[in-house]
Amino acid sequence: MVEKIFDIVKENLKNPKFYFAILIAGLILLLLFPYIDANYFYYNRVEKRIAILNDILEIDKDKMDNNPILNAEYESILTEISKQKDGSLGSVFITECSKEVKIIKFMTGAMLTWLVAVLCLFVKMDKWWHKLLGLILFAVLGVAIGYVSMIIPIVIDPMCNYIVMPILQLVLLGILVTSGNKK
Repeated sequence: MVEKIFDIVKENLKNPKFYFAILIAGLILLLLFPYIDANYFYYNRVEKRIAILNDILEIDKDKMDNNPILNAEYESILTEISKQKDGSLGSVFITECSKEVKIIKFMTGAMLTWLVAVLCLFVKMDKWWHKLLGLILFAVLGVAIGYVSMIIPIVIDPMCNYIVMPILQLVLLGILVTSGNKK
């Protein structure tokens, strides 16, 4: 199995799509890890703690009530279970955010497209209105992408959205450029 993986890597070392696929897979794994931890590993940890506590309780219930350490562990488990909603799948996405965060999400989403719009002014073209048309087209596209970026819910922390949206645009642009060369 490991040899097959190395063969695939060896065959695709010069393929740019391979690197984009690895980058996308890495980003997906980074985004999915909190879900996996909050919805699978967490319950295994709590289940093990409860099993240990149950084993202790089976030994002598009177000792549990009289022992502050065992009682504290029991209270700790109950507190942790009640706080689990904070790390659950529903709370990883934050839908409410401040106006400042929305503006920054909009700007980071539109930034690369607006940069291309400005670069349209410096491209040599036969007619000046082609430059103007390119500028307007990319400016409007930047507003649309910025709006989409703004309405996407915050994943864990706003910084994730600030970083992931431009990276996603670069990856998509790279895929479009490399697929365009082959055709």
